[in-house]
Amino acid sequence: MMAQSRLQLSPKGFPMNSFEELEWMERGNCKKVNPEIFFPEAGHPNKHAKMICATCPVKSECLEYALQLVGWDVIGVWGGTSGKERRNIRRQRLEQESLEMKETA
Repeated sequence: MMAQSRLQLSPKGFPMNSFEELEWMERGNCKKVNPEIFFPEAGHPNKHAKMICATCPVKSECLEYALQLVGWDVIGVWGGTSGKERRNIRRQRLEQESLEMKETA
C-alpha cells in the first residue's frame, strides 16, 4: 500500500484544490441540507449527519478528502465519520504502512 498523498495547504492551512479535484462535492447528500448539521457543538450527537452520509454516493471520496486534511480532523462529520474516528483510521493506516515497509525491508 502506498502512502496517501496529502493535499497542498495554503499558508493559512486551508486546502488548495482545483475545481476538478473537488467536483465530487457537488454530488454529496450534504448539498441538500443545512451544513450546520455536520458540525454539531461539542458533546452534541452527530447521528443525524451520519444518517445523511450513510446513503451518500460520494461517501468514500469525502472520507478520503477528510483523511488528508491534517489538523482539520477534529471537527465535523466527513464521509460518515467523526474526528475521533478519522484519527483512528489514519493511525491504523500508518501502522499498516509501517508493517508493510518492515516486511519489504
